[in-house]
Amino acid sequence: MEVVVRLCVVLVWIVLGSYLLRHWEELWRRRLPLLISMNSFLVYLGIFFYMASWFFDKSVIPVNPDVSQLWEELLQLSATVFFFVSALRPLSREARGEDRKCATAIAGHCL
Repeated sequence: MEVVVRLCVVLVWIVLGSYLLRHWEELWRRRLPLLISMNSFLVYLGIFFYMASWFFDKSVIPVNPDVSQLWEELLQLSATVFFFVSALRPLSREARGEDRKCATAIAGHCL
């Protein structure tokens, strides 16, 4: 079962890599607006909270184990919420049909 999951992950990376290679010039031209968009900011916060939870997961910070587990779960839950909220904006745009107005939409972002 683990081999199947790993093969699926490799397949996803191959598909994403081929997409990036086909659209490299357009992505390079739009890199700054993509990196400083509100969705990207929410994803950055999610990454930050997941990274912060690692310190409590590995007990790097010497606190009571119950407190450490509480902070770990709280930070991971916050990160998950940030990732979820960052996905809502492209989904709501798609529901309203705004992506059809864009000449090119990359991953649901209309810039």
